[in-house]
Amino acid sequence: MATGSINHIFNKLPQVIDRSVTRIYASDFGNITSIGSYTFYNCSSLTSITIPNSVESIGSGAFENCSSLTTITIPSSVTSIGYTAFYNCSSLKSITIPNSVTSIGNYAFSNCSNLSNVIMKATTPPILGTNAFASSGITATTGEIRVPFSFDHSILNAYKTATNWSNYADIISEATPVIEV
Repeated sequence: MATGSINHIFNKLPQVIDRSVTRIYASDFGNITSIGSYTFYNCSSLTSITIPNSVESIGSGAFENCSSLTTITIPSSVTSIGYTAFYNCSSLKSITIPNSVTSIGNYAFSNCSNLSNVIMKATTPPILGTNAFASSGITATTGEIRVPFSFDHSILNAYKTATNWSNYADIISEATPVIEV
């Protein structure tokens, strides 16, 4: 099994990766800790990916131009999403960002023209890079960004006032509270 960064496996041996791959499962990765920059760049047939729990970072452009990508599972081990990580993933409609993510890079989801639903699990807003959702279905007035519910609305207010998140204040709302009896 591989360890370290997956770009060592794929980017160092570009003749090995089949850019027409359609699905990638967590078991395909081995025990890697990062998905390196541009690892799956231009894998335009890729429709779904499940990132393993060992991954802590998604590098710049890691999934850039994966225009058929509709489903991605990001585990709670991931702490950073790099610059242009999902740029031009035009088939992506919804994404759930786990509570472990502390930073989302510039242009991370730009040109994801069908992206209209972002579910944030973090109670503290991650650092959001400039134009993270530029030219996507998430704009200042369209789409939806859901954040965790809090009775005092402190989480909602934190997102609405945080740097770069404040650009989307009108579309940020709280998730429906789960009440267990």
